[in-house]
Amino acid sequence: MKSLIWAGAAAMACSTLAVADMLDFEDAPTPIVWTGPPIIGAYGATTNYAGFTWGGTPDGAYFFSGPFGLNTGYSYGTTGFRALFSADDPTTSTGSTLPIIMRRNSPWTFVGADFTGAYNQDLMVDITGYDALGNIVNSTTITLGLPIGPDVRTFAGFVNIAELRIHSYGGTDYGHLPPGSVYFGTNLVIDNLIFTPAPAGLALLGVMGALPRRRRPA
Repeated sequence: MKSLIWAGAAAMACSTLAVADMLDFEDAPTPIVWTGPPIIGAYGATTNYAGFTWGGTPDGAYFFSGPFGLNTGYSYGTTGFRALFSADDPTTSTGSTLPIIMRRNSPWTFVGADFTGAYNQDLMVDITGYDALGNIVNSTTITLGLPIGPDVRTFAGFVNIAELRIHSYGGTDYGHLPPGSVYFGTNLVIDNLIFTPAPAGLALLGVMGALPRRRRPA
């Protein structure tokens, strides 16, 4: 009976510790007035937000922006004013975008997010999770459909990671790019990103480690 009680307590504690958080980016410190790209921390720089370090010198860049008054995935793909947006790579002219990189000092689990191509349909997105030593924990590639609404995705396997990299590429213009645009259309919009601050497995181990142990008979 005692073991059942402790198991129940452990399960309750584990579920409490593993409650998911959602980033909707509405409180992200982005200028509301557009005076050029509202970059947070310039290309290749890092910025702290919501307990994460974003970007990554020199491998990543990002910025937050609100949905535009245009017929693009910017406005269709977000559920509020702000979202996460992958920036163009200023060092290339081949349509590359820089990866979105998010790091956390303590282990965490990536659960899912709303993805939308800013311009392109059939946009490819590589998602890779790393542990604290830089080893790949999990990697997957998804293909998004038409950039006319959020593509809600959830994942398993991105557990006990320290860093997540999200890189978009490919696809074809859906007609959202204005004539003569200097953009290549491979930008990605992310909203409602869900994560747990610590993986459930580690939470359970922590709880079980604190439980009293039955002494062996002498």
